[in-house]
Amino acid sequence: MIETTNLTDKTSIGLNGNGLRHSAEMVMVERFTRVGPDELRYEIRITDPKTYVAPFTISLPLVSPPGYKLLPYECLEGDYALPDALSAERAEDRAIAEDAKKGIIRARKSITQDNVNAPRPAE
Repeated sequence: MIETTNLTDKTSIGLNGNGLRHSAEMVMVERFTRVGPDELRYEIRITDPKTYVAPFTISLPLVSPPGYKLLPYECLEGDYALPDALSAERAEDRAIAEDAKKGIIRARKSITQDNVNAPRPAE
């Protein structure tokens, strides 16, 4: 069990931190439970009486496909993939603009390939 307290009220719960802001009183309790040889259940219980009417729990399976090793997911401040992803998006912006100058109108190519946590261009 991992209990996290002393949080700031400057962050949110949601994909990549986009969601409802919580208060500084929020408490997160995380649990990892082995439920099979190749599966862990990850649960996080959120308690924040200033933001939510009741505590709630989020649960999801962490499954290792046959022949693969189950590794932890870590969100790191030093995630060096972000500048590369943003650079690729800006390169696509320039390519679309250059094509438009030549009269070629085309749809944006998906640089991030449906990664829900990847940066998205402004709409």
